[in-house]
Parts: sequence; C-alpha cells; structure tokens
Amino acid sequence: MEAAVTERGWYTPHPSEDPPNEWSTGRHYRRTPEPPSPRPPAPPAWELADTDPIAPHGLAFFYADHDARPDSRYAWQVATATRLFLDGPETGYLPRLLWEQARIADAYRRAGSLDPRRQLANRAEPMTADARYLGVGVSTLDLPEFPWAHQRQSRNGYDIVGRCFALLVDGAWLLLDRGHRSQFTALRIWSSRTLDTPSHMNMRRWNWGRDLPELTDPATRDIWVQLQGLHRVLAGVTSPGAGHGR
Repeated sequence: MEAAVTERGWYTPHPSEDPPNEWSTGRHYRRTPEPPSPRPPAPPAWELADTDPIAPHGLAFFYADHDARPDSRYAWQVATATRLFLDGPETGYLPRLLWEQARIADAYRRAGSLDPRRQLANRAEPMTADARYLGVGVSTLDLPEFPWAHQRQSRNGYDIVGRCFALLVDGAWLLLDRGHRSQFTALRIWSSRTLDTPSHMNMRRWNWGRDLPELTDPATRDIWVQLQGLHRVLAGVTSPGAGHGR
C-alpha cells in the first residue's frame, strides 16, 4: 500500500512507516500537526529606534469634530492628524523643519487645495466632513538641557524628557513639559488662556503662561516664531471642503 492522502486530509501510512500496528489494519489516521513555533516577543519600540531612525520632532494638527458616540455627553471632540519624520540633517533643527512645513502648506493654499491631513500628515484619525481646524502643535525630544544626541542613548526610553508647543485658533498658546524620571515623568502645562471648564472638581491642573506670546525665552523663541508662521497659513484657509472653515 502506497502512502496516500485522501480528500479530507486523512493519511494512509506506507508499511515501512511507524507505527506498524496503524498500517496493518489499513486504518486511516490524521496526522497531528506540529504546533507552530512560538513567535518571539516583539522588541520594545525604543529598541527599534535606530533601525529606521525617527527624528526627535513630531507635528500634530488638531480638529474640532462632531462627537457621534451615542453615549457621549459632548457635542464636539478633538481629533488629530500627526506627522513623524525620519531623522536626518533636514529634520534635525526644529525651527527650520517648521519653516519648511509652512512653505509646503502655503504652496497648497495658493493652489486652493490645502488640507494638512492629506499633505502634511502621515496619520489621521477618522473625521466627519464637519471637522474644523483647531490648531497646530509640535513635540520635541531635543531640548537645550537634554539634547537628542544624549537622550537617544537611553536604554529603554523611560528617562526621556520632552516638550510640546501648541497654538489654537482661539489665541491660546500652550507649553507642555514631560519631566525626567527623577520627577516621576510629571506633565506640566502652561497656557496663555484659561483651560478651566465647568466641573464638579475645583482643581486647576495647569499653570498660567500669560507671557508665552512675549517670546521672552531665547531657547524657544525661534520655535514659536516658525510655529506661528505655519499656524497662520493653516488658520487662514477658508476654502470649502478643506476642513478649515472658521
């Protein structure tokens, strides 16, 4: 009897195969498939940082959109589109990166087709046609006191500190700092306008930053100036269908 496989995948062993008591009766049996080799656990994202090096800066475009969740208490929600960059000479210096993005955005604006969710971002959350531009922000891990060249040597990324800058259409300037591990990675927030909303909790979780628009910090001045340039281009768009009506 030659070894054969039936239509249902049953296997008839050849007499030379073990075990002999299986083939001597002519009985078919199903071979037990070998269990797949366990897939090795994926390495933490930080361990992949140097495979395709990511620049220490990231852009975020904020939108106000209808909250369609049936159980939501709010009529609106914030949706985002984001952009990461590969590390390199052209993306290492944040003010220049923002200046380049403003130039690209302005070219699309002049052509009447600007939508940063498509042209400036590489990831966007689902949004309805009613979504409207709310503001722009940038995060960076390259700080004067903690330069990226030093921070990227971290073994696990837990001790990385970062800073975020944001401008909103209501005129608010926001600055966020993620503290060092020795500071329990605490997030501190400064705003040029109030962030308080009616709540049963009378607790303010942010700090006043009324002087942010004064650009008194020379270490961040160029970042703010170039972010303003990008924000002005994006906030000035009123073409239908671009999701930027004011």
